[in-house]
Amino acid sequence: MTQIAAQEASRLPDGHPYMLAEDVSIDFLKYQLDNALVLDEGELHPEERLIHLGWAHTEMGLSPDTSDKEAEGHFEQAGLVADDIIGKGYEGFRTYRSIHEAFLLRAYLPALSARRLREPLTENIEDKVLDRLCNEFDALSAVEFRDPNELIGHLAKLSVHAAHLRDTSNEAFRGVIHPHLLYPGSARESRHKDSPLAPFNHDAYVVLDDLKIPYRIRSTKKNPGIEYDEELLFIPYSRIAKAALRSFDIEIKNGEPVIMVADLLADEIEGKNLSEAEVGALDHITNYLVTEGLAYIATHSLLE
Repeated sequence: MTQIAAQEASRLPDGHPYMLAEDVSIDFLKYQLDNALVLDEGELHPEERLIHLGWAHTEMGLSPDTSDKEAEGHFEQAGLVADDIIGKGYEGFRTYRSIHEAFLLRAYLPALSARRLREPLTENIEDKVLDRLCNEFDALSAVEFRDPNELIGHLAKLSVHAAHLRDTSNEAFRGVIHPHLLYPGSARESRHKDSPLAPFNHDAYVVLDDLKIPYRIRSTKKNPGIEYDEELLFIPYSRIAKAALRSFDIEIKNGEPVIMVADLLADEIEGKNLSEAEVGALDHITNYLVTEGLAYIATHSLLE
């Protein structure tokens, strides 16, 4: 059951990945935070413990059972943890995954804070998120990955966030997606391993009123060892990027459409001039994400 309106949330076990942080009990969130504070290296690698801690503070900040002042403190702590992870760098950790998640957490904190206060998303907030996403594009370009596929995976997820948020030149879609910001999945929502909850892991999600739509960003729907929940909205990003470039006759160099599109997104965020074809390719991706999301919303609304 992916359609998680307020009246549906109570039917899920407390803390289920499909639940919004706002619907999780304060007791569960306090336990989650306490647990993240005491986890030692024998249970999780250092970077995993830190990202769990950052997200635990974030979800406490989103809880309606904390005061605005307490929430502000939790968001501040989450930002400090994210900065700590980013500052340690790739050489200090086993994998880049937690650094990627720290960049996303830090990027979306202004939007999450506004969500907590039920304030509308403003152009200033969106610009802050995009600028911070661009910081990771820059960071990724300097990392020498042990496995090249790891770079592709992180660029794909980062690019979906950037493409989802950008304005498109297609007037039919301008402004449509912005009220439905694509939030990154927290540790509670995305990091279950060897657990009955693993099939519900999702990389990101959209909130429409009280409806949560979880996204899985992958090249295919298959993942060894896990049969994902059929209600997840899968984004086959590698294929989308390749189709976008081909649609505008842009040569795919070195067979890496994901890297090429990431470079275009970073250039656009930084204000560099793109060709008409390059803008068209980015619009193709943004429009795909919009139409897929809206179609999913429409289809599942019929089930109410």
